[in-house]
Amino acid sequence: VSVFYGLERMDLMATTMVLQSLVKGVAAPLLVIRGFGVDGAIYGHLLAASAVSVISVVLIWNYLRGKGDAEGPANVEPLNDMLRMGFPLFLTTFVMNLNVGYQGVLLAWFTNNVAIGNWDVAKKFLSLVSLFTVPITSVLYPAFSKFNFLEQPDEIKALFRSSVRYATIIVIPATTIMILLSVQGIGFLFGTKYVMAPQFLSIALLQFLAVGLGSLSVFGLLNSQGDTATTFRLNAVSAVLSIVFCTALTWRWGVPGLLVGLSLAAMAGSTLNLYVVKAKYGIGVDMTHAIRVAVFSLLAAVVTGQVLRFFLGSSVLVQMAVGGLTVLGACLLLAPVSKSLVAGDVATLRRVLQREQIIYPLVAPFLALEEWIIGLLP
Repeated sequence: VSVFYGLERMDLMATTMVLQSLVKGVAAPLLVIRGFGVDGAIYGHLLAASAVSVISVVLIWNYLRGKGDAEGPANVEPLNDMLRMGFPLFLTTFVMNLNVGYQGVLLAWFTNNVAIGNWDVAKKFLSLVSLFTVPITSVLYPAFSKFNFLEQPDEIKALFRSSVRYATIIVIPATTIMILLSVQGIGFLFGTKYVMAPQFLSIALLQFLAVGLGSLSVFGLLNSQGDTATTFRLNAVSAVLSIVFCTALTWRWGVPGLLVGLSLAAMAGSTLNLYVVKAKYGIGVDMTHAIRVAVFSLLAAVVTGQVLRFFLGSSVLVQMAVGGLTVLGACLLLAPVSKSLVAGDVATLRRVLQREQIIYPLVAPFLALEEWIIGLLP
């Protein structure tokens, strides 16, 4: 996957990831149904990873062989440079994984199995946010890597601000929708037994509000400039903040305390990250825009909440449909009205999405609606 990112072959990356999900999604349930139980789920996971690993190697080999025939052997960075950049990233992953393990220990110490089970259900929905965040973070590293800050500071500054702007206007409304429909979504898939899960999900989603502070863009910038040592230091500080907040709050309030601690650590860590980027590179974010997005998302949530009151006796599917359409319509109206989305933003989104022949026809009517609303505004 990293090779595909570096080669900017997002099509091959997407193909392998989709194949892995398909193989796992088919093999694991079949093996469970055939009586293998938990072992079957593990075998399905291993089968998917193994199959896609082989496919990926073949794809990379064919690609590099073709490039070699056409352009000669590709230059390979010296191993010491790779280690210099890569080792801090390894340490970062190691520290963050230790932090996640420590959170599990805290839950075992200070909560019960029922609360942990509800949190596990909530985490399955929390992963839906990755549908929006992972594509953004994935493309930012190769995008930033096209520029050298010493030679092209203006281009990097513009790219950073734009990435934060568009990430904010996508992730915060999406987070709002998930908070609004947490009860209905969890009830639809898991029934009404997990009464604490919607509350846990709503609290956990608050950590994604840090996107307005550049949480999805900072490390792509630092890593693209070879500043992985700073990446490690900032992540280490974030891990310490998480341990301090989560320990104190989980001991007092259990799972909700853990989730509040994670959100506080995310906001504090993102604020520090932004301060360091500002000090080293002179790059900041448009906080006014982030506040506007937060305000219109909150207003959309209030409107949707009032509408849903008239459908409390309806089925979960009806409530999800009504809530989703209402919050979408409210966001489409309030985004241009609040100046969170301007004509230049719509033009940029249209230019980018026109390359996607499958997605663009679906979003083109919404872009046209936004242009029409912007045209009506003074």
